[in-house]
Amino acid sequence: KPIGGRVYECQNARQRSAKMMPIVMLQRMIAAAILFQTLPTTSGFTSKLSQPVIRHRTQDRPSPPPASFCSSRLLSALTQLSSSTLVGSEGGDSTTRNQQTSDDTRPDPSIDIENSRPLDVNIVLIDNYDSYTYNLYQYLACICVNPPVVVANDAYGSWEELLDAESAANRRIDAIVISPGPGTPTCEKDVGICQEVVRSNPQLPILGVCLGHQLLGHHYGADVTLSPGGPVHGMVSPVAYNMSDETVDAEVHEGHRDRSTSNSSKWNLFDGIEQDFGVVRYHSLAVQFPSEGDLAASLEIEPMAWCEAVPPSPTADGDASVDHAEQNDEKTSTKICMALKHKTNPHYGVQFHPESIGTGKAGYQILYNFCKHVEASQLTRGSNDSERDPSITQADPSTQKVQSEHSDVAAEDRPTTTCMHTVHVHKISPMHGSSNPIPEVVFEELYGSSPSAFWLDSSTGEVSDVDGNLVDPIADKRKCPIRSNSRFSIMGDDQGPLSKRVEYYGEDHDPSERGTRIFNHQPGETSDYDLHHEHDNILEYLRKSMGDSRGVSMSTRLVHFENAGDESYTFQDVHEFSSNGSDDDNAFSSALPFEYRGGYVGYLGYEVRHESRKFLCEQEICSVDGGASPLRSPLTQVKSNRNIPTAAFLFADRSLVYDHFTSDWYLVGVSSNEIHAAGSGGVVSTVEWMRQLSSKLQSLQNHLVANNNPKPDKKLEINFHLDRSKAQYEEDIRRCHEEIKNGESYELCLTNQMRSTVGAKGNDGPFGLYKILRRRNPAPFSAFFRLDRLSIKDDDVDSSRRSNRSASVSICCSSPERFLAITKLVETLDEPAATDLDDDHSHGWEFAPRRSIDSSSDDLGYRYQVESKPIKGTTARIFAQDSDDDEMDCNREDAKVAEELRLDVKNRAENLMIVDLLRNDLSRVCEVGSVHVPRLMHIESFTTVHQLVSTIRGVINSMEVNAADVISACFPGGSMTGAPKLRSVDILNDMEQGVSRGPYSGSLGYISLNGCMDMNIIIRTAVVTPANGPEDVTEEEEENNDEWDVSIGCGGAITALSDSEDEYNEMLLKARAIKEAVEYWASGTD
Repeated sequence: KPIGGRVYECQNARQRSAKMMPIVMLQRMIAAAILFQTLPTTSGFTSKLSQPVIRHRTQDRPSPPPASFCSSRLLSALTQLSSSTLVGSEGGDSTTRNQQTSDDTRPDPSIDIENSRPLDVNIVLIDNYDSYTYNLYQYLACICVNPPVVVANDAYGSWEELLDAESAANRRIDAIVISPGPGTPTCEKDVGICQEVVRSNPQLPILGVCLGHQLLGHHYGADVTLSPGGPVHGMVSPVAYNMSDETVDAEVHEGHRDRSTSNSSKWNLFDGIEQDFGVVRYHSLAVQFPSEGDLAASLEIEPMAWCEAVPPSPTADGDASVDHAEQNDEKTSTKICMALKHKTNPHYGVQFHPESIGTGKAGYQILYNFCKHVEASQLTRGSNDSERDPSITQADPSTQKVQSEHSDVAAEDRPTTTCMHTVHVHKISPMHGSSNPIPEVVFEELYGSSPSAFWLDSSTGEVSDVDGNLVDPIADKRKCPIRSNSRFSIMGDDQGPLSKRVEYYGEDHDPSERGTRIFNHQPGETSDYDLHHEHDNILEYLRKSMGDSRGVSMSTRLVHFENAGDESYTFQDVHEFSSNGSDDDNAFSSALPFEYRGGYVGYLGYEVRHESRKFLCEQEICSVDGGASPLRSPLTQVKSNRNIPTAAFLFADRSLVYDHFTSDWYLVGVSSNEIHAAGSGGVVSTVEWMRQLSSKLQSLQNHLVANNNPKPDKKLEINFHLDRSKAQYEEDIRRCHEEIKNGESYELCLTNQMRSTVGAKGNDGPFGLYKILRRRNPAPFSAFFRLDRLSIKDDDVDSSRRSNRSASVSICCSSPERFLAITKLVETLDEPAATDLDDDHSHGWEFAPRRSIDSSSDDLGYRYQVESKPIKGTTARIFAQDSDDDEMDCNREDAKVAEELRLDVKNRAENLMIVDLLRNDLSRVCEVGSVHVPRLMHIESFTTVHQLVSTIRGVINSMEVNAADVISACFPGGSMTGAPKLRSVDILNDMEQGVSRGPYSGSLGYISLNGCMDMNIIIRTAVVTPANGPEDVTEEEEENNDEWDVSIGCGGAITALSDSEDEYNEMLLKARAIKEAVEYWASGTD
């Protein structure tokens, strides 16, 4: 039973473990082989970028991937080209190389896969509240038979308590790995029990990474100071190492070992690694050894690897170089320790990050070498005691349970669940000679007056090829040549019989207002809403509401009307989940090209971070304040808008999906299986709604968007004020640099808010603003979300409570960034194996490529792909401003600035840090060996800006993890926080003076009834509320309101390389398109 995130063995573990040993070892061997053949093989990011990762939700030990899944990936890699994008090393290649979408990732012939066998080593991984710990966990879980046990550095009061807990769980400790983390090794709160662990275990193998490395240096008498070259984060340096002949002679070779290996200080961590291998560095401090020989000789530790303090600069061809003018610079010529070892004890440290995707295969090899030596030393002298007990060396019983449920039990024998809902879908294709109405017309006609409505709007969804030329959508149905990667738009409101509106008020609101409010009403009665309160926070509410997604909606019916005007109709039943990739499953996929099946649509504001933090602390044994700076008392939120909930969702039981590629409309209706078919919310009323709406949409065919206002020569200037002035913002950047220099953070995403009160009489309210924004700044993850004030039934109103009013807010979003998407894994039977990235059109609402997997996997119907696409790096595009400008010259300049962005050292460092952070976050919930990076630092161009984008993917099992769990593990998006995440958000809260970010920096999208999800990052967004305060305005006054408070969030990532003036200008650049849209809205023109 899981207790506090750790799994305790049951009494019959010995018997079951012994039986499962060959299977577990095979799975670990395959996962390790996959890692070897997919990791970069040279310094930097030169090739082979697909990176398997690991993790399973509330347990320290996740279930290993089914053998069939790992086998399929391995065989695929051996026989065909990988889908990884070749991005080039730090500095990269040409633009054409940047667009390449395949790369030979067959295993390096020098790699002996047999040497990658899973090792019989039990490791405790101590987490110093870092954002890369679970990347270490990934590699170690693939290297060892048993995944490591992860514990926070303050989970136990002492080493003895930790040892007692592991003994009680019948687990042996063979080695300790101490993770990176913020802070300094001299601060007890930053390192917890790590100092005592080192002091108490001179003979226990210990590997320290980054902060762990510094801790070992400090413990054994070396100085830990600011790095001579200054902070280095997310950059690559070549490392040289020195291993004596005696050490090399002591190496373990394929099944035998030299007697001298009894001296564990002579382990060679760099076995099999070439000199000057590239490593990724994230550090501000460094271990300094005395220059005098006598002092150095008196220390118990010695250095064994070095690099230049200042990383070499990248060049266009990917080579690292240093400007000769700087060769004599003291910083450039200073070498710093990159690895150390104890002279007699098996204690080792590495300053760089072996788990980073940029360090690649060499990092994995170092961890493998460490574990290999641990195993060899244990076999020589026995493990802890006289011999190794098989009952405490094998996989834990939770692993056996998962395997028996998913691999060994026939699909028909699995427990069945009762579906709560059935989803009905009716397709409306354009009639011959006519065209379907476009989304803007439909939304305005159907939902323009709804008090609660949403539109997930792929506003870039024009049917065109990659060069922007219009194409015939009928010509090739196999590919969707949508410009800017968008295809589907989704819209709806809260007027259905099963609908509800959920508002959550969290820690950024007054305690008297906190909690979850549920509003619903029965159509046809009155306009009043029922209100009741829930004590759950929004993540708990969503987790309980969705539960095991297979029990919410397992099936979908395609609805066909026989004849227009006729009441007869037929159903085509398609089972949502197939246990083995059956024909039904594929028929369903071909019938509906999107994943959305109704469900919850809404947003999570940035301050939901408080709730996700609690989830992470439940996963490991730690306190909610764990990871906080010991020198800082976190501020409470001192300023938030009562009109704006911390989070809000609509349960959409009746909604529409538009396909920009085919111009088809899909009506999506959800009926309750707990209601009589003829009742409200039953099958009959759902089909009748489809019939009526189908007629309505047909009546809107050939209806064009009214645009009576010509494009103006000028707009109305609006005076926006910043929450923090330019001087204060630049002072905040200076403080960020200080925090980074002191090792408190690698990167901080500092934000600000632009605010103004705007008069917009007769301009369709906030929706009028959104219409302008979507035309002037289209983006693949645009959205409009409106919550108007509701009328509450008198008998539901408790006058003693302040939490009885509803919200009044509109979100006008033009986001280019995907936070998280979850799609169902599907096998393609009639086409060649799908690639991760079969073209450049890989994101936009609902548009995610499917991955081919082995059809023999019994649990295919339970597994989903998770994707995140963080953006770090933005630059303005260059266009011809008037007829005198040469368009070809402007195009060349535009391509040049895009290439400069791709090669920019600062932006690449920012992007890499967030990629590693998201690999870590997904590894908490994804299957072992499934998280990878198919595209790293790719340029995506939008209407006004170029951006540097990466793609991270993994696989979850829906029987153990649902969408709310994935959000909890990853929220807030790392691109809006920095790393390490927990420490960084506290620092940012302090700098931003406790002002709530509101929806900005959060996420907006849907969580579907079939377990799928698509959520953006809320950036490039205007948040609009009535200008009058909620206590002063009545519903009637609000309806006639002509003044609106508008806030625009903006900011950027601050690293050690940031320039304050550049960062301030970049912040304004990101807000410019939204600010201009507001000014056109206020002028009454578009």
